[in-house]
Amino acid sequence: MSVLTILVSLADSFTITTHLCTGIARALWQRQHTAVQSATALRTNQGWQLSSSSSALEDGMENNRLMHAMIRVPNVTETVAYYTGRGAQVTRQNSQKSAFITFGRSEFRASDSSNEPTQQDAFQLELTTLNAPFERGNAVEYLGLSKLLEFSNNLRQAASFNAPPPGLSQSPQNDKNDVDPNGYELKSVASAPGDLLSRICLRIKINSDKPTNGELVPDELINVSDFYTCVLGMEQVAADETSVFLRYTKTNSLGVATTLVFSKNDEPLEMGNSFDHLVIGTANVHAAAEAIQEKGFPECIFLSPTPMFGTTVLGITDPNGYKLYLAETK
Repeated sequence: MSVLTILVSLADSFTITTHLCTGIARALWQRQHTAVQSATALRTNQGWQLSSSSSALEDGMENNRLMHAMIRVPNVTETVAYYTGRGAQVTRQNSQKSAFITFGRSEFRASDSSNEPTQQDAFQLELTTLNAPFERGNAVEYLGLSKLLEFSNNLRQAASFNAPPPGLSQSPQNDKNDVDPNGYELKSVASAPGDLLSRICLRIKINSDKPTNGELVPDELINVSDFYTCVLGMEQVAADETSVFLRYTKTNSLGVATTLVFSKNDEPLEMGNSFDHLVIGTANVHAAAEAIQEKGFPECIFLSPTPMFGTTVLGITDPNGYKLYLAETK
């Protein structure tokens, strides 16, 4: 485990240290990468360019919210039973075809917030039936479940205790890991009060022809961080030679939001047909589409703002080919 991975775990465990650890992470990141100023960057090896002088902060993207991930599975009923047995709750279900599940948010409310946490506010997994031969691929490296699932009333004990959340197996190799019926790995991770499904880790494409030359953070990770921070308004909370940690931090009145982690290793990215997309809530989909085009990314939009599911939806792809839907929230 790298120093920065430990730091981000500590930052997640104790909210008071978050800004300190983030500052250290940024300082280390700065050694290898000059921060993108005014959302202007060039990534010729990936074929994309941030060309606008406006930033994600100026167009309101920093107020977005990571809402849910859609995963296609052979058996929705079996998968729902697995997750509910580990503390999840079903928020919506359509017979045996699809279901939304969430681990909710830990009991926490910021002092300046009058809103109680609700299940709908928490990050969710949308499970839907796959009507084809199942090919999981390796896009999802792991799902991180908060230790607060077991110690919701004792943050200090949760941060120091080594036992997994309820239901996670205790194998000799790693007593904090488990695998769901579809082969997705679950890890017990340190987390401050907030989303109990505290991390989702995705793999990135690697450029096997390019030597790393001892880079602190490889270009592929810089590219994905630039896209999510400068275009979609996320904040990079940590990074090292194998991973970047990204999160929406402006909507934390109900605790720390789910962290999106991108990981690089020697395995080529295999998308498979199971992990389908991420959904991000945004205040104005049309404004988001205009901002993405102004920043030089018109080619990443595969679905123009379209009314559907009772809202308006914009579909884009990130530099690794992952599908993202921006859904307008009121």
